[in-house]
Amino acid sequence: MLGPCAMSQVVLANQLDQLKIVLQVLAPGLRLGWATAAPALLEKLIFHLHGSTLGPCAMSQVVVANLLQHWGEKGFEQHVKDMQQGYAQRALLLHKTAEEHLQGLAKW
Repeated sequence: MLGPCAMSQVVLANQLDQLKIVLQVLAPGLRLGWATAAPALLEKLIFHLHGSTLGPCAMSQVVVANLLQHWGEKGFEQHVKDMQQGYAQRALLLHKTAEEHLQGLAKW
């Protein structure tokens, strides 16, 4: 296991069971995630990650792990729903503002 958190799932020819990543649901630039796979594949993945990113920040791992433990699954789901609502409100405001100020100047 490479770290806590989840967002997406990838399955590759029965070699990689899960690859889960944190996008910007908690905070921009966290670069945390986890993978479950055969030990030989995980070894290669870890080797590649250490060579390309030097691994994730240990402090970020601890903070996110504690946050997710505190929230639990329902708390994380609520956080995602709250973020979705916030982004929906921003998109609506942007659309209304564009209609008001850019009508006839741009198409979308």
